[in-house]
Amino acid sequence: GECYEEGNGVRRDEEKAAEMYQEAVAASGKKTLHTAALNSLGVCYATGKGVPLHAERAVEAFRRASDAGDLTALHNLAICFARGSGCVQDESSAFEMFLEAAEGGAAHSMAAVGLCYREGMGVAANRSKALDWYEKGASLKDIECCYTVAE
Repeated sequence: GECYEEGNGVRRDEEKAAEMYQEAVAASGKKTLHTAALNSLGVCYATGKGVPLHAERAVEAFRRASDAGDLTALHNLAICFARGSGCVQDESSAFEMFLEAAEGGAAHSMAAVGLCYREGMGVAANRSKALDWYEKGASLKDIECCYTVAE
């Protein structure tokens, strides 16, 4: 699916990419769920790339992939909860998901946790904790964290 989505070696085709992600998920079993494909399919539903926009299906895909341990999917599910896209908006739950992914080593989630602490989104505002998380992400070369720490 990624090759079609990005146009690597083939003509870019978002519909074909979504179809390939669906096939990869279907071909994987419950014990060996292809979480990266499921997360990518969720992104397709969340953005309307290659499939009709369907926020609820995006949430379902992100939830299934995150339940199987995919931290990127957990981060994406947190974004849905933060925005109320495909689910009821719940900033506290979004923060907890961002935090779980960040504690698992997902640098992009470290930036989100920093933002939550900085803005008081789903958690009490705490500039010191925000900076701590931005610094953790910066140590992993997350661009947003590096930029924020440099500010």
